[in-house]
Amino acid sequence: LGHLDTIYDYRNFVPYLSDRGKILGSGVAESKGGIAVALAALQALKYTRNLKNIKIGILLATDDIFGGRAGKNIIREHSHNSKMVLGLKYGDKSGGIVTSSAGAIHYQIEFSAFRQNNEEIADIMEPLSRKILLWQKLADPEKKINIFIKEINAKASSFSIADHASVRLVATYNNHNDKETLDSAIKEIAVKSSKNKIVVATKRTLSREPLHETAQKVEAYTNISQLASKIGLHIGKTHRSYSSNICFVPNEVLAFDGFGPLGGAPRSPQEYIIKDSIPDRALLLAMILYGAGKK
Repeated sequence: LGHLDTIYDYRNFVPYLSDRGKILGSGVAESKGGIAVALAALQALKYTRNLKNIKIGILLATDDIFGGRAGKNIIREHSHNSKMVLGLKYGDKSGGIVTSSAGAIHYQIEFSAFRQNNEEIADIMEPLSRKILLWQKLADPEKKINIFIKEINAKASSFSIADHASVRLVATYNNHNDKETLDSAIKEIAVKSSKNKIVVATKRTLSREPLHETAQKVEAYTNISQLASKIGLHIGKTHRSYSSNICFVPNEVLAFDGFGPLGGAPRSPQEYIIKDSIPDRALLLAMILYGAGKK
């Protein structure tokens, strides 16, 4: 499971660059490097004449920039018919194979100040700043709840002060019981009264459930770790603190992510993968596909 698109626009796009053992560029860790690993694994299976003896499905989404809104049902449908789902995003430098991942709720919140009669419109930025601080206080490291302010826009309808603003906010969580509490708190802060008259419109643009580590998954990971040991490859279990398309896979289906090359700094100008990790990860992926995909 991977995706072909990237979230970058022209302002922060970084072109491909190979430098001192690293490959840098927008999307190399998510998940272009993973696609290269998958292609190399398929070539290895074809070369050893094993490809025709195994059943593999490859799903490359094209809507990661939209949070998987269009492809989520396709992912769920095909996952139900699969023995195992392997994600092609990067693995961290510790060799991390992702066995669990945070859930996420995405919000688009619009604020508009208004006046009655000849009242003066107050600057909307002051109450908005207070709301942002209150949202950030909802973060709880112990519960692994994070709040990310992804974008803030403001504009004025005249030549004076801002009377309209919008905030794009993402909340991540691990426990399903925290979801509704967090959702209510975010919405309550958005509409919380202030001295300024503000109209608030809150929209949940995307929601992904957490990917949990199950006993069945721990057992499967042990088998993967033994395969890695046979080829002298170090791997480790890891939890990913942000959400991705792997979270659309039902929890009753075995699902792992991080089978792309080793790398880091995703969705930033420093995004990279380690070039020499591509063949090693491809060999591991080929061995897993051979074992799990036999007809």
